[in-house]
Amino acid sequence: MIYLFALPITFGVIILDSFVFMSLWNWYIPVVFGFQSLTIVQAFGISLVVSFVTHKEHLVSHQVKKENKYALMTTLLKPFVYLAFGFIGTLFLS
Repeated sequence: MIYLFALPITFGVIILDSFVFMSLWNWYIPVVFGFQSLTIVQAFGISLVVSFVTHKEHLVSHQVKKENKYALMTTLLKPFVYLAFGFIGTLFLS
């Protein structure tokens, strides 16, 4: 039953992470370095490569439901925090 919710949540997090990466890239990289802006598909590809190169093995352990809820909340909220701080940073660009 829980696996029915895991797949849509996973796809949602992937799209959200790609959107945040694209937004941060488009806010800073073209202005600072003169590179081109990214689409969401390009942002997904770059983040896929980066996660492949920097992947760290995590030992799977049996966690209690409270820890799983905390992990889910941080997974969903972290991109919004990055996006907020990135937007605040763009206010200081000239």
